[in-house]
This record gives sequence, C-alpha cells and structure tokens, in this order.
Amino acid sequence: EGEVEDGASNSTVAVKILNQNASLEDKARFLDEARIYRDMDHENVLGFVAKCLQEDPWILIFELCSMDLQQYLAVNRPK
Repeated sequence: EGEVEDGASNSTVAVKILNQNASLEDKARFLDEARIYRDMDHENVLGFVAKCLQEDPWILIFELCSMDLQQYLAVNRPK
C-alpha cells in the first residue's frame, strides 16, 4: 500500500513490486500483467494507475479497494 500524488489530491493505492532477483520468466509474466491491466477498462476491475519498468525494482500501481470482498458482499447483499 502506498500513496500517489497527482498534484491535486492524494490517492491510496496498491503497489506490486517485482523482486529484483526475478527470473526472465517472472519478468515476462510481470510485463504481461502490466499490458493486460493497461488495456483493461471494466467497472468490476480496479483501475491501473501507473507502471515503472525503466529500472529495478519494477513496479505496478493499482487503485486500492476501500473494502475486502467479504465486506463488499455483506454491504451489497440483496435484501
């Protein structure tokens, strides 16, 4: 978990960091994940905020959900 400043507001985000000792296969999977999230735009999937792949460690930044799945289901349960 971290924060991203865009100049106007702060947002709490989820940060995924690739281990600096990752294998080439792990790096390829990480790049695939970055491409998938970059191209995905769906109301039920948290948004992709940014990536940093120019130097180690590689980082992906995502929106952070305000509640976990169990809490969400409890709040949005049909009555």
